[in-house]
Amino acid sequence: MYFLLKKFRSFFHWQILLPFFSFLSHAYLFRSWLIDDAGISFAYARNLFHGHGIVSQYGVPPVEGFSNPLWIFLIAPAFFNDPFDPTPIIKIISLVLILATFVMVSKIIQYLLKESWWSRVTTVAVLATLSLNTSFVVWTTSGLENSLNVFCCALYCLFILKYVNQPKERASKFAIYAGLCAAALALTRPDGIIFSAAFPLVSMILLLNDKLRWKIETKNVSLFSITTIGLFAAYISFRLAYFEDIYPNTYYAKGGPSLPAAFSLMELKKTCTMFSSMFFSWLPLTMLALCILTSSYVIKNRKSSLIIFLFPIIFCSLAIYHLLPNDWMGEFRFATNFFLMFNIFLYVSFAYIFMESSYSPKKRKKIFLIIVTILFLQSILIYLPRSKNFSNSPTVPFSYVADFFGKRFNDYASKLDINNASLLCPDLGGTLYFSRHTIFDLAGLTDRNLAKLINKKNSDSLKNYVFNELRPTFIHLHGFWSLKVDFHQDKRFKKLYTAIWEKDSTWGNWKAIDGDYVLKKAVTNDSKLKSLQANIQELDKIDKKDTVPFPRG
Repeated sequence: MYFLLKKFRSFFHWQILLPFFSFLSHAYLFRSWLIDDAGISFAYARNLFHGHGIVSQYGVPPVEGFSNPLWIFLIAPAFFNDPFDPTPIIKIISLVLILATFVMVSKIIQYLLKESWWSRVTTVAVLATLSLNTSFVVWTTSGLENSLNVFCCALYCLFILKYVNQPKERASKFAIYAGLCAAALALTRPDGIIFSAAFPLVSMILLLNDKLRWKIETKNVSLFSITTIGLFAAYISFRLAYFEDIYPNTYYAKGGPSLPAAFSLMELKKTCTMFSSMFFSWLPLTMLALCILTSSYVIKNRKSSLIIFLFPIIFCSLAIYHLLPNDWMGEFRFATNFFLMFNIFLYVSFAYIFMESSYSPKKRKKIFLIIVTILFLQSILIYLPRSKNFSNSPTVPFSYVADFFGKRFNDYASKLDINNASLLCPDLGGTLYFSRHTIFDLAGLTDRNLAKLINKKNSDSLKNYVFNELRPTFIHLHGFWSLKVDFHQDKRFKKLYTAIWEKDSTWGNWKAIDGDYVLKKAVTNDSKLKSLQANIQELDKIDKKDTVPFPRG
């Protein structure tokens, strides 16, 4: 017991626990919410744990309809009981990863500022700001892989700093550890592969400082590359053997990186929007100026300043945010790692400035505390309203989709005496997890054929596939998806299907038709269908839950 307490004593430092309790208080606002897309991972993890394979549903061919394999492997044991509400246990896993991330951040700051008053106060400032950040708290507790992603990022940064601090003869093992982290980032999210550029950039900085290191740096970059590429290639080989494709199915459904996205790296608008989300209107330029001044100072004193080794990871996290498309889910979901690294850099920069200023030690600390307090208070004023708004109207809740698609269509089948039914719908997470039916994913993530047809300009190919081959028992359409597939303009739709309920709606400036539909041939008792149509209540939830009709992207 003493050994365990000694081993994990880092978890119990006040500068970690106080911000973590703040994080818990903030996360409590979203205690019952998980994003519906996380349900896709839950379905795969559940089937994996119960021995059905890495599949979205029992008995279907393997299709890689996810982009976070490491997260799925990690959470699979949580689905030992089937079925159950995964919200509490997924929240606990995320919180454990965040606590571990906070410990890593504490150690990173100790490396940068040494064990001192400055490192302790800076640690509290960084972690407290992250705990207030709506984007950071929302997405690291959303059920998606963000909590694992930020942990791997923090661990990667720590190993890089340890590598830099080690004598040349002992640095190789940290190059391997960094390679493991880079591979983990790539397997947590596909865009994480960009982080593999950080270690070679660090090596280049070391070479600029000391050109005689070229042999050791060549060796260690080689070890790093072999580790990263080896593990990533091993998973690609597994993908090819198991899923019979070199790309995940999400690539076909969503598309890959585009040239316009790559050019967006040179645009400041996206960065300014994200940067402005962290500060009042009068602060972003001040903070940006500080970062530029600090960067100039650090580059000039690169041989003595460790903070320069944060730059490659910050650059990679920013590049990922730019290369990915604008996210319909809101709250800067793809910027989680950037918020982590930027806040470390920001507060450590302040600490560097005042540690080396000409003021007396007491005055330096006093001014530093005042600045930290101002930033902390403005974070409260910025993030508290955003968090309240998000908690009142969260993006596509897993529980809502589970009720609306999973349980509701189960009820339809029971009332209509339909067995072995199938359902075509666009909102997949809660549906896959709770539905008894065979699910056809209108967004194409878990269906090879739909993935290749949904984005084709010729919509007839999709309609021919659905009406001539699939012919699902039930179809649900709303808003964006109703317009995208345009089933109502096809004569076969009205010939084959009858509406359980239907109503006019809008998507932006366009008119759409929402509804649930059942295959006429599947209905053996017309009186039960008429009873269901007569008794079903108006689904005003679609109006109230204005986030539900958004497309998954």
